[in-house]
Amino acid sequence: MRPKEAQRAQTLKDRLTEYHGRTGLLVGIEPDWYLDCLAEQLVESRRRIEFVHHLRDSAHSTRRLDPADPIFDPLRAAVLQARKGDLEEAHWLVFLATHFGKHARDGWRLTADVYDHSRCRGRERRLQEPAPLARAKMPSSGPGARQTRAKNAPAGTLKLRDRMRSLAFSGF
Repeated sequence: MRPKEAQRAQTLKDRLTEYHGRTGLLVGIEPDWYLDCLAEQLVESRRRIEFVHHLRDSAHSTRRLDPADPIFDPLRAAVLQARKGDLEEAHWLVFLATHFGKHARDGWRLTADVYDHSRCRGRERRLQEPAPLARAKMPSSGPGARQTRAKNAPAGTLKLRDRMRSLAFSGF
């Protein structure tokens, strides 16, 4: 833990201990290592929130958007997409980054490969619409199923759902 974060953790522990001494309501902070763990988790949560704010407020190169570029970063690309108003693409990038994570050695390579693959699948889908997925015991399967699902889906979710299905059934 960094010195600034250790200071935050100690301040939290002091305040929680003081509150517990006055009220006796914090039964989960004894023994001391429970309190240490809680304080560390709170500091870590705060650090992640500050990182997201830093990403949101910083300038980013448009090269971060290109999955073929070595400096591709899905989180920074999501910020750029959101700034352009393309929230669907921003959500997709955050989903992929969260699902695959950043590898210690390969970085965002797996995320970049899947993202690039899903973008290609999206282009193919626009050129030639595939038949709807067959579903057992589902009355909305058939030629009108896509329209039925589109009417019932929350706004902005159908495209993401279709992309996830195309990845799942492509053997990727």
